[in-house]
Amino acid sequence: MKIIVGIIIAILLTTIFFLFWSDISELTETSSLSTQEQATEEVITATISEQPKKKIVIEYDSNGEEMKSEYNKLESARLELKRALAKTKHLLWGMTFPSEQAKKINAVMLNAHKFEKTPRMLGAFFDAKEIRSEIEKVNFAKNALIDLEKLVSEAEPTN
Repeated sequence: MKIIVGIIIAILLTTIFFLFWSDISELTETSSLSTQEQATEEVITATISEQPKKKIVIEYDSNGEEMKSEYNKLESARLELKRALAKTKHLLWGMTFPSEQAKKINAVMLNAHKFEKTPRMLGAFFDAKEIRSEIEKVNFAKNALIDLEKLVSEAEPTN
């Protein structure tokens, strides 16, 4: 019994040795490759050091600053839209309207809420022109809410 356990352990050890340790011939091949790689690196380093050094000039990107200023305007327009949306929601609280008028009010409120719920961040815009068009959309939604407030104040809702 002891002999069989000894043979099994010896077989396991030799199997592990052959699986995880590389041959001596492979070691000599890798050492010759590493000396070739070192020689290549020395040649590349010498070539790089012989080349004249060039100055790298980074130009000031005015487009980025323009986009940031336009985005700040967009943020203030979104804040005004959020306030107008809250004010309109407060005015409409508890009121009931005829079906057609309620659908129009719902469409205007959903359009305005779309700009508040999923605002596009600065990185989502390609240039300042896109940000300006977004500002126009937000201002249009805000003006629609103001018109809706006037419409609600003029119309007599049915309670």
